[in-house]
Amino acid sequence: MALIVLMATTLKPQANLLGGGEVGWILAILAVLIEAVIILYMVCKLLLNKLQEDIFIKVMKAEGAWQAHFVAPTFMDTMLCCFTPSLVIQIFTLPLNVFPVIGTIAYLFVNAVTYSWDFMAMYYDAIGLSSSVQRSMVVGNSCSKIMPSNILSNPHFQFGSWCLLLELIPVFGPSFLSLGNACGAALWAVDMERTKMAKRVDGGLGIGIGVGSEV
Repeated sequence: MALIVLMATTLKPQANLLGGGEVGWILAILAVLIEAVIILYMVCKLLLNKLQEDIFIKVMKAEGAWQAHFVAPTFMDTMLCCFTPSLVIQIFTLPLNVFPVIGTIAYLFVNAVTYSWDFMAMYYDAIGLSSSVQRSMVVGNSCSKIMPSNILSNPHFQFGSWCLLLELIPVFGPSFLSLGNACGAALWAVDMERTKMAKRVDGGLGIGIGVGSEV
């Protein structure tokens, strides 16, 4: 549908803008095809983000960890998730996977932490954590948690690596398995919430951000 609309409304103006003639029309057709792909991607990404958010919240509610004061993402939040910096980095570093093993490892090291943050932000935003607090939890002060000596022990790197590996599986990865990753993120958030509640009962404060109980 998007391709038909673009062909009908923008093809001729773009051809004229590109100088007309055979070359201008060829370039205009290529431009329209690229524009249609971008529109299709954005629509699919928006729908996927909405599904991931719904799954995340439903899993937390099913586990009894979604509190009444939590803030659910708005439609604008869902739209903004289509333009995260981590997504841009993933697109530009995706060609690394052309190189077997080494390229994929490099891709994971570059993207895993921020991709995990994209998932867990659904929880961090819900409980009202500011961006600066989230950044400190995910990458550490002065990026200490993503330094080579610390990154392997960073739970966000561990979780993000598995998410990315699953989503690199053709067809099923970016669609079905990405929804499974949202479920996994929700279960991790459930663990954090239960750890936080247990600390409150014991008179402690803080949020566990590790797979177990890191504060």
